[in-house]
Amino acid sequence: MKYFYLLIFALLTFFTSGCTTMLPAEDIKIYEVCKEEIAVLKNPKIPSHSKEKYEAALSLCKKVDFSYTRTVKFLSTIFLESDARVNNQGYGNMIIIMYYPYEDKFVSFEFHRYKNHILRSNIRYK
Repeated sequence: MKYFYLLIFALLTFFTSGCTTMLPAEDIKIYEVCKEEIAVLKNPKIPSHSKEKYEAALSLCKKVDFSYTRTVKFLSTIFLESDARVNNQGYGNMIIIMYYPYEDKFVSFEFHRYKNHILRSNIRYK
């Protein structure tokens, strides 16, 4: 029985040590923790289909939980506005997509917007 508890403790320690917490979007710590990624994504001299922006976007989506995104203003502090693709749905609804392809891989940030509020986000990468 003693070995059973020791095994359970070892497994719990193993699984919890691998878990990392992501920063919630709009947390002020993002600007310090992710300053390198933000600098690359905000750089207008780097095209959106470059390796640099792809790697910065991939790193960012693994560090930040974008489900907490609530304002369009926050998006403009992280992403370059000229990289955005906007689909106007009418009646104040829009879908903002930040797409960073590189070779056969991509990172896509999709934000559903109503007026100046983000209602939902969807992040995909390959």
